Amino acid sequence: ASQREAGGAHVFTVLPGESLRGLSGRLQSEGLIRSATSFRFYSVAAGSAHVLRPGTYEVTPSESVPDIVEKFAVGPKDIAVVIHEGATLRDIDRTLAKRGVLPLGAIEALLPDDLRARYPFLKNTKSFEGFLFPDTYKFAPGSSAQVVVGKMLDAFAAVAYPELGAGSDWYSRLIIASLIEKEAPDVAEDRVIISGIIA
Repeated sequence: ASQREAGGAHVFTVLPGESLRGLSGRLQSEGLIRSATSFRFYSVAAGSAHVLRPGTYEVTPSESVPDIVEKFAVGPKDIAVVIHEGATLRDIDRTLAKRGVLPLGAIEALLPDDLRARYPFLKNTKSFEGFLFPDTYKFAPGSSAQVVVGKMLDAFAAVAYPELGAGSDWYSRLIIASLIEKEAPDVAEDRVIISGIIA
């Protein structure tokens, strides 16, 4: 499976147990290499044919066959993902899918019940909306949805939760903060005005 990224890069997944013929054929059909035969020949000649590691990679059509073979032999690198302020759960899910971290829908399908034991502040919540802290994250390709969401919840617990203050109404303050971010994510003056209206 491959998706085109900005700048001509593709997010390309080497499947577990995939044959060299199948892999090289997919690379050629995606326009990432000119010749599947050349890819197979080089992989065998370089001694890498049996050590190409499954995972998700960024590959550009300008990379040479030796570069791609070496990349697949070394293994996938962590994928950097930027989660912007004001991003909804659906936005985050789509961003992670586009970057090749998780399948589309994986974040939306995860329930707070799955992580409530580790994160007590999720008590009585029905969604992760508002809890996935905006930041730049690095994820290992093939991470589970629980690991990905866990990293974002760790950041929320460390940064946002203490700022919301103690008491039973901290969740209301989170909702207000989330609404402010959604309505005026880029203009500080607008945030002040909106917070005055909501509060």
